[in-house]
Amino acid sequence: MVQNLKEIEVRVSRLYELLDELVARFKLKVKKKEAKTLHFVIYAGQKRIAEGEYVMITLNVGESKNFVLVGKTVGGKVASLDTHDVAPVYVNSNPGAVDLLLNPDKLSGKITALSAGPATIHCDVDADLDAGQTRIISAVLDVTVKAEEAATAEFVVT
Repeated sequence: MVQNLKEIEVRVSRLYELLDELVARFKLKVKKKEAKTLHFVIYAGQKRIAEGEYVMITLNVGESKNFVLVGKTVGGKVASLDTHDVAPVYVNSNPGAVDLLLNPDKLSGKITALSAGPATIHCDVDADLDAGQTRIISAVLDVTVKAEEAATAEFVVT
C-alpha cells in the first residue's frame, strides 16, 4: 500500500525507467514528447483525497520552460480552475535545482533549471467554480536537472 506522495513519485519514476528499458531492449519506435504524464487518484479507504496529473521533464542547467496549469474534465477536455476563492499553492521540493516564477494569474509561469539534481513542483488548486466552495485537485511536475554534457573535445594551446 502506498504511504505518501514521495513513495508514489519513486514508484512512478521506476515505472518510467522500466518503460525506457523496454523501448531500448526491443528497439521500439516511440513518438518523442518533452514530458511524460500520468493521471493519479489517491484514496484513503473509500474516500478520494487527491487527484491530478503527474508530469516528468528533464532540463539542462540554465534551460527554462514556460508552463500553464490546466484543469481537465474526466473526459480530458480543458476546464476552468478557480483562483478567486483559494489561490493555487505551489511547493518546490528543491529551490536550489529549479526556480519557479509565477505569472500574476498564478496558473502559469516559468521554470528555470539552476543546478543538477531532482526537484518536484506540487500544486494544489481549486476546481470548484461555485463561490465559497472548494474542491482541491493536484498537479505534480517532476523535474530532473542535468548538467549539460560536452559534445566535443578540443585542445586549447596557449
